[in-house]
Amino acid sequence: MVFISVPRQAGKTTLAKHLCTDAGFDIKKRYINWDALADREKIMSEMFPAAPGFLILDEIHKFPRWRQIIKQRN
Repeated sequence: MVFISVPRQAGKTTLAKHLCTDAGFDIKKRYINWDALADREKIMSEMFPAAPGFLILDEIHKFPRWRQIIKQRN
């Protein structure tokens, strides 16, 4: 698990997507953003890819129960 925390607009999402793509994972399946309504529903219902690999949870800190979801995934 890696948390990327730097100032706003510093390229966190770009970096995460680049690393995910470079590792050979489909960014359309592995990038989930809390700010997107469809993705928010996935997060709340814990509908994540079942196979091992990268999973980018962007803006997840806005979800009050984010810690419980992360703990379950480890």
